Amino acid sequence: MRKKHKPNPKRALEQKNYRLSIKDSIIKITKQIESDPNIAKSYFDRAYSKNILGDKKGAIADYTKGLEIEPDNASKLNDM
Repeated sequence: MRKKHKPNPKRALEQKNYRLSIKDSIIKITKQIESDPNIAKSYFDRAYSKNILGDKKGAIADYTKGLEIEPDNASKLNDM
């Protein structure tokens, strides 16, 4: 059985049309968040993608939400 593909914003940067790939990652991650809004990693991944695209306010909002879920994850503060 094949594993379910998880969006990877870092891999998207390596692709030729990385902006479209990152936007696609954001859409997929958003669907993950809608299905389970209590996974901090999803918010951190989406924040990383938004930051790459220049959406600083959106990235900060997602990092903040991720830290609300996992307040002990101080390493993510360095990504802001």
